[in-house]
Amino acid sequence: MGNSHTLTHPSLAELIDCLTVDQIKEVLDINNSASYGSKISRIKQDLDLIFTKNRMELDASFIRLIIALAQINLHIWRTKDIMQTKPDRFKECMKLAHQLNGLRNQIKNKILDKAGLCDQPMAKSNVETEDLKGWFMSILKSPEKSRPTQEMPDTRHYEFPLADLIDALTINQIKEVFFSGEKRETCIQAINQLSHDVDLLVKEREIKPTGHLVRLIVFLAQANLHIWYNKDRMQNDQERYSDLLEFAQEMNGLRNHVRNLLIKKFNGLEPCNQRTTFLDYNNKRWYSNIIEELNESDNDLTTLTLTLDNFALLLGTTIEDIPFDCCENIKKEDFRYRKPDSTERDYILLNILKRINSGDMWVSGSDKKYIWEKGWTENAQEYKKKRDVSALMPKFLQSRKILRLNREYIQPLDHKFEFNVIDVYRRWAFQKYFKDVKAIYEFGCGSCQHFPVLAELFLEKEFHGLDWTVASTKIIETLVKDKGWNITGHVFDLYSPDDSIALDKTCGVFTVGTMEQLGQNFEPFLQFLLRKRPAVVMHIESIRELYDDKYLTDYLAIQYDKKRNYLEGYLNRLRKLELEGKIHIINTQRILFGSMYHDSYSLLVWKPK
Repeated sequence: MGNSHTLTHPSLAELIDCLTVDQIKEVLDINNSASYGSKISRIKQDLDLIFTKNRMELDASFIRLIIALAQINLHIWRTKDIMQTKPDRFKECMKLAHQLNGLRNQIKNKILDKAGLCDQPMAKSNVETEDLKGWFMSILKSPEKSRPTQEMPDTRHYEFPLADLIDALTINQIKEVFFSGEKRETCIQAINQLSHDVDLLVKEREIKPTGHLVRLIVFLAQANLHIWYNKDRMQNDQERYSDLLEFAQEMNGLRNHVRNLLIKKFNGLEPCNQRTTFLDYNNKRWYSNIIEELNESDNDLTTLTLTLDNFALLLGTTIEDIPFDCCENIKKEDFRYRKPDSTERDYILLNILKRINSGDMWVSGSDKKYIWEKGWTENAQEYKKKRDVSALMPKFLQSRKILRLNREYIQPLDHKFEFNVIDVYRRWAFQKYFKDVKAIYEFGCGSCQHFPVLAELFLEKEFHGLDWTVASTKIIETLVKDKGWNITGHVFDLYSPDDSIALDKTCGVFTVGTMEQLGQNFEPFLQFLLRKRPAVVMHIESIRELYDDKYLTDYLAIQYDKKRNYLEGYLNRLRKLELEGKIHIINTQRILFGSMYHDSYSLLVWKPK
């Protein structure tokens, strides 16, 4: 089945902050730029999830906060750089870095407030800037101070593409910090007018925030500040003038490249507004990895979804065969997902390989009962506390960020995506194979998550939950007490089956993620089923014989299952029994869906003769 683990969830502000810092590192730490690019890709995925979940809107103030955070971190980075290179300015720069960090935290709190997420645990408390002088960001001031007093007309001031308006915002944000007096007031006025036009265009074109868009804005904001700083350094460091000039020119090329990507994203890319980059695309320059990552990231905006047609294909059936309740769930739940770009896919494959070769995975077997006892006890305690059947969902189904679908890796937008897919799948399978049986037995019932669905579909039937843990029987006892369902719990060890279980030809049997724990030691349970002769046996499991090792993802799944000592040889054994006339295999269906490591839910249905 898999290990239960806990994930931390950084706030929106923390994710954007991390992205801005990693963007600085990607530019300045050339030897590790690919690693930073991969991390940025993962942050973008998390941002997409937050934007989707909270239905966030994009506007000029949010864009300005992203720009301000991107640039304040680069200001802090440069201040710390001076601390290391100029010891005589250490104390001065140390104090300034602390003061700027206060501004940084103010910006992060504004981002949370903008998203309606500024609750106490997330908000930053260290926002003081002491006696910081000269540094000014109007986005941190109250609206009446940062906006003109007169109402702005509903017409644009500038006939520029939206990408150029955002670029101009990043430049004026730099000037607003460094200028004073009338020059600063002019910058503030320009920022307000630019913001007004940005709001009009964003609303008109219905542009939504995405992780990729945030990344492009961050890069543009920092590229312009890099160029600004380099011009100053060129004047003060004549010995490095040529190197600094070359870096500034290349950074300006990257800036123009990002502007082109933004114009393309905003559907305004035409020959007249395309910017010239003068970049060397021979894949040998320091910025080559960054260009490649930016270009590939531009393709990650497509969101796909599982439709009724997709489910029919996935289950190997027809649309007409899918029950009404399943169709309603497909309409109701969020089945959107995105495919990782090549950089992200490489990262996924690398982590799978590292996991397989790590040597620290626990191996399934009869000695692992204590792990499952602990896991199902947690579910039992949570159900007793909440009295809500959603508490029966195994913890590992709530933490998947990367899944497998059709031999590819995907990232769902909804954290319940895997559970929702399985809910449609099990409803279809239960109604297809158990409608005519008198009683239904689940072996390895674990958290008992399937009984609420069975009770909903077949309230008149008798249910039995069998598991080797005591915790599972405790959950069943509580369900019976709360719901009045006709469920009986049994402690049952698949390694040493109890023949006293009253199972016969009027009953249906199923397992979900149970057989995998048996490895090659499935014969005792198989012989038990052959003796009891139930009407139908249904397995939803990882079936190794259904993989095809000419596909990389299947090959890795095979290696993973071997390392975990998961089910091996069971389908071949059933095929042999069928040839001997002892059983009939009703359905063998590779379900091309599962966790990041393997397809966990293939279907195998058979009955004794």
